[in-house]
Amino acid sequence: MLTFGVPLWAESRQEQRFQKPIHDLQRALNKKNPDEVLDLLIQNGNRSDLFELEALLRVYESEYPETLSGFFEDHIKPFEDELGGWVDVREALEFSKKVEAPKEVLAFLKGKEEASREKLKKFLDDQHLIGKDSESSPLKQLQEALEETDWSKKKKDRKFVLKSFSKLLKEITTSDYDMKLVEEGIHELRRDARWIPIYLRSFNDLFTLDDRSLPEAKITSDDPIFKSPYSKIPRAKDPVSFPILFPRLGFLGVNKAVEGLGKAKDIGKMEALLAHILLETGVASSKTQANAFSKSLVKKHPDYAPVVQRASALYRFLTDEERGLVTALRPLLKEQKDWKKQDCQAFLTALKK
Repeated sequence: MLTFGVPLWAESRQEQRFQKPIHDLQRALNKKNPDEVLDLLIQNGNRSDLFELEALLRVYESEYPETLSGFFEDHIKPFEDELGGWVDVREALEFSKKVEAPKEVLAFLKGKEEASREKLKKFLDDQHLIGKDSESSPLKQLQEALEETDWSKKKKDRKFVLKSFSKLLKEITTSDYDMKLVEEGIHELRRDARWIPIYLRSFNDLFTLDDRSLPEAKITSDDPIFKSPYSKIPRAKDPVSFPILFPRLGFLGVNKAVEGLGKAKDIGKMEALLAHILLETGVASSKTQANAFSKSLVKKHPDYAPVVQRASALYRFLTDEERGLVTALRPLLKEQKDWKKQDCQAFLTALKK
């Protein structure tokens, strides 16, 4: 029997896509000490593996409900939420240190971080992701479900993924996001836009980044986004011969917007959180005083910019009806629906001339 998580046995292309994130997660979860597990989940960036599993399940659960239904909602998303909750508190603590928040605020957040860490450990144990019952973990069950799934052939799979990806872009350009709201507006737009690069990484054997020009991306050759770790896609060992093409500049432009929306979200979220903590700890004696003090603190952060102004500009950058980046990307995907393999190869050849 082969070791759980090693992708050597996976026969179908769809199965193979699941193997790396499962294996990478399992490397951390296999440690006997729960605190070591948590430290490795952060150190190894395993939240990205959970996002990749979510992307794969978003695409495939509806296509193969008999074997895959429930894994996203019942196991993978809750895992990512719990890990994300702990990460958010850690980042809030680091943010507060950077802006030199009062010691009462730092102590309050330190207590929250410790509580969130313990909550995550309990979740992992309750879900049998660690400990003596880990052989019955959701990841093990998912692995078994993948083996039992009757996967479609390559051509049908390409059409299905292209349809799902096109639907995502359509939802971004047709949804109404309110940039005056941090959670329901800015964070929601960032979360939806972030699925674009996550899909490209999760299906890296199926997508090919091409070098066509794309003015809507507004990316220059010296743009710092090139150095971002999120601007790289792992090279597939066995890429398909009939890929879905996606502009490299589009990938970089979306990453840049997601990064900017993240900074806007963080500033807006921290302003509200710090005001709450300042009032809760008695550092501020009134809501008005707490709000004013919080605003003065977040302005000290190096990433500070007016939240609504920054988020609104990025919203237009992505979805403007005439010059929006995602607006421009939609027809580039839609036209590939009717392509044949030779159309794809002809396009790539023309780009090299």
